Amino acid sequence: MKLKELNEAIATACNVRPQVVTAVQAETFRQLRASLDKGEKIIIPEFGIFLIKDIAAKDDEPAKKVVRFKAKTDAGKGKRAKEGGGEGKKREKKAAAEAE
Repeated sequence: MKLKELNEAIATACNVRPQVVTAVQAETFRQLRASLDKGEKIIIPEFGIFLIKDIAAKDDEPAKKVVRFKAKTDAGKGKRAKEGGGEGKKREKKAAAEAE
């Protein structure tokens, strides 16, 4: 799917003009780029994470920074609820230490 097709689909679903969607999309990507340029990690719930990764210099190539994306997966979803209400390892260690 191309960006124009995506914008048209969003415009139809939201009952707005495609130009409005295009303007919002352009500003969204501008803000994402600005955050990445600052070295900030961008977390989009239910979608994934964008981050900057430093790549070390190799042979005759200089070091560089690249954008990486980690897609959200459903693996482990609901796992905390099954394991006793979401208590973490720190709480478990603390409880064990207090019991000694």
